[in-house]
Amino acid sequence: MDSGGWTAGFVRRTLCTWALLNAVYGGTLAAIALWLVPWKTPWVNVVLLGLALLHGGAAPGLCRMKRWAWRIGIVASLFGICVGCATVIGLWTSWAYLQGIYGDFGYGTAIAALGIAGLAFGVLGLFPALELRALWRREVCDFFDVSFSGWPIGMIAFVAAGLLIGLGYGMAWMPEEERIPEDAARAATRVLQAALKEDKPNATHAVPAFDLKGQPLYLTVWHHGVMLERFVSEAPTLDVATLRLAKAMTARKKKFRQLVDLVLRFDYVLGSRRVFSGIGPLLALSLRPGVEGLRATAGGASRALLPDDFVRADAFGAAPIIAGIDELRLGFDVDWAFRQLRLPHGTPVDRIRTQSWLFDEALGYRALRRGNTQGPRPSQSALRKAAVRAGDFVLGQISPEHMFRYVYFPYANNTPSTSDYSLARHAGTVYSLMLLYERTQLDRFRQGAADTLGWLMSQVHASCGTPDRGCFLEERFASLGSAALGAVAALSYQKQTHDMQFQAQSRALLAFILSMQHDDGEFSHVYNAASGEFDANSKSMFSSEEAALALVLGYRVLNERIYLAAAEKALNYLTEDKYRFFLGWFIYGADHWTCIAADEAWPDLKHDRYLDFCRGYAAFMRRLQYPPVGGDNHDFAGHYGFGAWLVPQAGAAAGFTEALISTYRLGLRHGVKDPALARQIRLGLSALLREQLRADNSYLVEDPSHAAGGFRRSLVESEMRIDFTQHALSALIRGSELSLWTRRVQ
Repeated sequence: MDSGGWTAGFVRRTLCTWALLNAVYGGTLAAIALWLVPWKTPWVNVVLLGLALLHGGAAPGLCRMKRWAWRIGIVASLFGICVGCATVIGLWTSWAYLQGIYGDFGYGTAIAALGIAGLAFGVLGLFPALELRALWRREVCDFFDVSFSGWPIGMIAFVAAGLLIGLGYGMAWMPEEERIPEDAARAATRVLQAALKEDKPNATHAVPAFDLKGQPLYLTVWHHGVMLERFVSEAPTLDVATLRLAKAMTARKKKFRQLVDLVLRFDYVLGSRRVFSGIGPLLALSLRPGVEGLRATAGGASRALLPDDFVRADAFGAAPIIAGIDELRLGFDVDWAFRQLRLPHGTPVDRIRTQSWLFDEALGYRALRRGNTQGPRPSQSALRKAAVRAGDFVLGQISPEHMFRYVYFPYANNTPSTSDYSLARHAGTVYSLMLLYERTQLDRFRQGAADTLGWLMSQVHASCGTPDRGCFLEERFASLGSAALGAVAALSYQKQTHDMQFQAQSRALLAFILSMQHDDGEFSHVYNAASGEFDANSKSMFSSEEAALALVLGYRVLNERIYLAAAEKALNYLTEDKYRFFLGWFIYGADHWTCIAADEAWPDLKHDRYLDFCRGYAAFMRRLQYPPVGGDNHDFAGHYGFGAWLVPQAGAAAGFTEALISTYRLGLRHGVKDPALARQIRLGLSALLREQLRADNSYLVEDPSHAAGGFRRSLVESEMRIDFTQHALSALIRGSELSLWTRRVQ
């Protein structure tokens, strides 16, 4: 047999096959780049088009067995593998973030991200890998008189991986100078306090001669969320820098003389590193939110945006990664940054990391991290006080119509109007006020709950399918979640006050919930009033779980066993059948209300499986909780999320902690003490204590008295939604009942 003829035939068949595949693949990539992927970030589309051209351009030459086409095929395959890996890594981290945050997009979108990652791997990674394997076969290499070896591919892959890892680490790593010692910072602060009082400053003897390593020291004067002045000193040592700043402040004393409540913020630049300013999306992701800023030099002058400048302007979270999912937002507003620096796009800029502290006359010196202070020391008393502050914030958001002002932006002191009012979140907020009233007996919380509950119950539609059913109609649809939380709010009010004025509406809502329950315990989630039918395909997060809690409270308050039987059926489904699918063997989802309902059902429902389920849920979430250790993320301790660039959201910590408290209580009732769970709860409650707005961390807030007690979306996003504070309030007041700090939990 002619082995040479066989080899030539094999190579011809291989190259012609891959020529056809390259033509189809190149055309497919071009179509994806032109019509499927939105041109929101043009360079992404250009990369895909370039990859398509490489594959399509190689196709004619491959079939004609040309060496240049073979080389293009090798390059296209390697390039495609890199693009595929980058895409899959991006989608994987997006999935991780979605799983950690659990926003409105929730669990379903997280799974969709994994599905897209699998598809992207097949389209962008698998095809080039198979092509590379085919084109680098020994027979093909021998045909083109190229020395065959597996080492080139291995070395290329190794070097490429090393370059990618090195690039990522190089972008993230920044050498830091020695931090200014606290005693030296306090001494500098005292000198500048004297300058503010118009005393003659003398920094030479009062402040240590700490070497500033050529880095500047910034002093910003804030008053009720407004920056009055910023001074900068580039002196070689701290004592000289402080003296220069004091003299500059004294020269501006007329501007500050008549003002009270001035706050001084100090920022010492610990390090700087050049970033890729010419690529907007890359620049937008280059800052550690809240701890890094930007600096540029133009015309011989240095211009800087400090971390609090970004936070004050709400410049972080500039755009959603996935269209329509506004809660998943990364990066900062690059256009805003260059406008503030008064520089054209693409001007070379450095990211800078700072050490920061505050001083004011009332509260003195305090260290800052992401604009936040250390906060009160965790204790039962501190939790109770924080819960009362949160309740007072909620009362401050009640409108004259007894609705809640849903969103508040404290830095701008702005409450935007919205037509998309959530009845479910209104009801949940009433429920949290009743939890607070139950444990404090402060009448203002009962009155606030009564007023807002009265408005909510006035929205109950009298007949939803049958005369005995009540629901909340929004246009022509009614949701299970709104009805369930409406019933929870009304029943909680009746349970604590023995006021039966809303009992008729409670019964009507419970009848509606019962009508939506299936034989297996699950529920329909949407009712179409126009057709009089339930939508079997529409599902929404939390609704079934909220319905279970409503049924438990229905039994507690009305003492009718029909509700207990339905609640048991619902809890059985939520803790068993809900997860009887392949992925369900490994994960948990939106189970916050399930564990609250299981705790409320004790002692009438004592099934061990409820506790086992909720402890499993707690352990699953524990893997996402930031530990209380040193390093770049130490101020994230107790929160849930991923990495240093993804600042965790307070609403997630609040909601998860609510469920964990119920799980811990349920465990104690079963005689189970869980130290790991107790520690998890302590960390979550400590995180909420730190991040609640108080006098000592509100220097960026225009009206601190109005914002006090509330919770922002995160340390770098000022949006305060009523449900953020509602969940935090519930966690804080219920956590204050647990002896987690006064004695060791076994």
